Amino acid sequence: MTADLAYTVRSHGTVDYEESCDLFLTGRGTDTLVVGGFPVVLSTARSDSDLLGVTALVSLPQTPRELTAVLAPATGYLARTAHGLCSAFGIARNGAFALDPSTARSFATRPALATGSLTTLTVRVTTTVTGGPPPSGPVTFSTADRVLGTVLLDEVGMATLRTAELPADVAGIIVSYEGGDDHSPCGVTVPSASQGDSGGDAAP
Repeated sequence: MTADLAYTVRSHGTVDYEESCDLFLTGRGTDTLVVGGFPVVLSTARSDSDLLGVTALVSLPQTPRELTAVLAPATGYLARTAHGLCSAFGIARNGAFALDPSTARSFATRPALATGSLTTLTVRVTTTVTGGPPPSGPVTFSTADRVLGTVLLDEVGMATLRTAELPADVAGIIVSYEGGDDHSPCGVTVPSASQGDSGGDAAP
């Protein structure tokens, strides 16, 4: 598997990257580069065997016939089924599937995932103790039936996920904070009316 991203570290220690990477990289001008990705659903509903996973990736949410993953742009992703490895596929920098013409007949893509259209989801986790340290740790965005992605809170307790455009029938976005050394887990559900540049607040 070969990643498709390009970044540099300036002499003063901050990171920079090409504009074509803006959809999945954050941290330009800071000392921290955060690599995100695009939510992908792999389904073998029409296949003759169950889906076992994707090479080099572990602990992905899945059922025997469907797997959900957030994948960074790369080529050479290989899905494993009970009968062996499928043809390789890739994810382009705009979120579209990148398929070799010789293997394209093995795949079918949903238009919403192939277009690279994005929705931005932002949440801020705040502390209920005045003057206490801001929360830190991972926040997971999901719907009722799939995980959209997991993002680390920044230094002020905010997390932003850019994801493929959400289907119209999504009832709401579930935001779950896993907690940390000084903060308890918490969560909030953002109604579907907040799709788009969405935001929400949660307090541990």
